[in-house]
Amino acid sequence: MTVQEAILSITLYPCPSNTITKVLLDRGITSSDTYTKAIGEKDAFRLSCADLLIFISENPSTIREMDSSIVLSDSILENIRNKANKIYSELEPDSLDANDVWGFIGTKI
Repeated sequence: MTVQEAILSITLYPCPSNTITKVLLDRGITSSDTYTKAIGEKDAFRLSCADLLIFISENPSTIREMDSSIVLSDSILENIRNKANKIYSELEPDSLDANDVWGFIGTKI
């Protein structure tokens, strides 16, 4: 399995392959590398997962195609954002401002 396939496995939400490649490259990871446990434990990979979760939380919560649909409720979106923020607070605590309150779609309240 490639690193790109591994990061895609954290969600069923459809993500463009270019988005995944960019998220990984921005964190210094090559998407075509073979995924290993060691890569999965690296801060860069975990931060890439957080970046992808934020991407998902900021995109449409309902996707329909033919007879299939994906609906992310507000509570699911909140859980997704909380998972990402947990990773950020552990690995990049200075990147979060404790005084900021954020709503969905990246809107500062």
